[in-house]
Amino acid sequence: MYTQELFGIRLFDYEEVQTWDEGTHYINTTFHLEELQKYNGFPIEVDQEWNIKIWSVDGKQVNVFCIIDIEEFKSTLLKRIN
Repeated sequence: MYTQELFGIRLFDYEEVQTWDEGTHYINTTFHLEELQKYNGFPIEVDQEWNIKIWSVDGKQVNVFCIIDIEEFKSTLLKRIN
């Protein structure tokens, strides 16, 4: 299991990674942010601007968001800065 971080904040663990032109795909993810734990086990795609696409196991997009817009991430980042 590997861990993906941004600014020292642990975002998710994953078992496998695949790099594609549009972003990086992570397989079998487990989120550390409580707000995103409903997506544990889903494949995800992360682009260079930290937009995250959540995919179902049958290849349908479930959700898309920017990690910066997640309240739990923002508040954790602000605590580290201050």
